Amino acid sequence: MEVLRIELTELSQDEFVVQCGISRTTYQRWVREKVPLDEIKLSPEQIVKMCRICHISPKTFFGRMGVDLAGVPDDSPVDRQVIGVPQS
Repeated sequence: MEVLRIELTELSQDEFVVQCGISRTTYQRWVREKVPLDEIKLSPEQIVKMCRICHISPKTFFGRMGVDLAGVPDDSPVDRQVIGVPQS
């Protein structure tokens, strides 16, 4: 997560955690202790905020976080309409 912040934003750690809705203490512990991804608990809202801040899709976010996405399709324009995602 820290790599994404550094590579994809110009935000300080403090700015990033505030905008993502994560406790600064918790985030700093994750970074300092290199907490494994399966132990990091994020709400769907926090994940969406991170994706917006980093300008990446949730699929890209999970892929960068090491989640195996084999077989997970990309959203098609039809899928986006069905779930009510605005066209860009």
